Amino acid sequence: MTCRTYDNCGRGTEKGAGRLIAVGMQKASIEAAKVYGAIDIVSYKNGDIVKQIIDMTNGGVKRTIIAGGNAETFAQAIQITLPMGAIASINFF
Repeated sequence: MTCRTYDNCGRGTEKGAGRLIAVGMQKASIEAAKVYGAIDIVSYKNGDIVKQIIDMTNGGVKRTIIAGGNAETFAQAIQITLPMGAIASINFF
């Protein structure tokens, strides 16, 4: 699914996502993630992001969308995405 605006994406869970996990701490970012259907919020303040996501998903995720961050964020996406999974980046590094 390619999304350019909220109107095109709608809510992630309405588009077939089974579970949306957001990574962030800023209140505005968390609220935006919830609008898209995120229920689980992961913060680096609670420990290693990769470990948190792998633990909560029993091994990793099928699809990862990067909407911010840096090269380390991309490395983390690779670590949490299962083999043959997909990573989409809507961010510029």
